[in-house]
Amino acid sequence: MLDRIQGMESERIAERITMVANALRPFDARVVEEFPTRALVAWCRDQVSTLGVRRMRWQVHSEEPLYTDPWLDVRVADVELPDGRHLNHRLIRTAPGAGAVVTDDRQRVLLIWRHRFITDSWGWEIPIGKIEDDEEPIAAAAREVEEETGWQPGPLRPLLRVQPTNGISDSVHHIFRADSAIYTGPPTEAWEAERVEWVPLADIRDLVGKGDIVGGTSMVGLLYVLTEP
Repeated sequence: MLDRIQGMESERIAERITMVANALRPFDARVVEEFPTRALVAWCRDQVSTLGVRRMRWQVHSEEPLYTDPWLDVRVADVELPDGRHLNHRLIRTAPGAGAVVTDDRQRVLLIWRHRFITDSWGWEIPIGKIEDDEEPIAAAAREVEEETGWQPGPLRPLLRVQPTNGISDSVHHIFRADSAIYTGPPTEAWEAERVEWVPLADIRDLVGKGDIVGGTSMVGLLYVLTEP
């Protein structure tokens, strides 16, 4: 930007600087009034890319609890929008979750077929659940896989960190990856799923297309694994 400005005739330089100065005045009038021309140009070059971020950031003035239990913290926030209006925005604060995409040497992935009563829908999901107090995400992922499937995952490594509903909730899901698993017995949480199966990775895209995989975190994790080299 600076190189281009330096190549312009003086009149055009002055015109551009005036336009930039006027645009910046609402943000920092002192900068516009006190900076020399070349310093202002350099400052513009460094700062203009971040102005949109500043202007579009929603400002939270307060949060008040509406309902709280061991699982959910429902709140209302006084939020100031970029245009100055205020909005009473409902939000949900929850404990983080952890799960895993577990595959085997036959290019299959370990999934559970379960019913979700809130949407009254059936679908394939990766095993995932709440991270308990003082529990590391990787330990929670291993525990959830074994509890929900009866398979103990092999060595886990980080795959993704997902915020599946960040328009209404601060829920964070830590997703890990394992290339093997050992069967240890029936699931200890048999009520989680109707069945547990090793599903071919090659079928995942079709299952998503048919609506048999609709959970956001499961879909993101599985499709991400399909992009692995």
